[in-house]
Amino acid sequence: QYFENTFYSEFSYHMRHKLPLTLILFDIDNFKNINDTHGHIAGDFIIAEVAKRLNPMMRSENVFARYGGDEFVIVCKNCDKSGGLMCAERLQNSIRKNGFTYNENLIQVTLSIGFATYFNKNCLNPLELFKQADKFLYESKSKGKNTISYEEELKP
Repeated sequence: QYFENTFYSEFSYHMRHKLPLTLILFDIDNFKNINDTHGHIAGDFIIAEVAKRLNPMMRSENVFARYGGDEFVIVCKNCDKSGGLMCAERLQNSIRKNGFTYNENLIQVTLSIGFATYFNKNCLNPLELFKQADKFLYESKSKGKNTISYEEELKP
């Protein structure tokens, strides 16, 4: 609920002030396999550790939240496409370069990321921006995971 309220408010603000706003969605690749192989407690551990590792990388004005299951969302205020790509690459590299150790087992984790950027009235409402970011997340997953998908401008 906090995410939704903040996202809708930020979208309005950025629209009114003609500022870019990037919405990043990502999830943990092959999360079901982690649960099936190492157990659900290990899966919960991975979710918490991903959040702990990424949280310090966030700008203080951004909103970083778990959206559901193994899916996370970031609202990047006053952030254009190039800034969104830079953020997405940092997130992905931070998780990919070092695994997570649970019960003396190294678990390698990767992220699929999709993002969309609002700028200059290229979408009409926050739900449209969310749907675009979600579409790009699924595009990343369909490309074989561990990828980033996005589009420079949304078509109204």
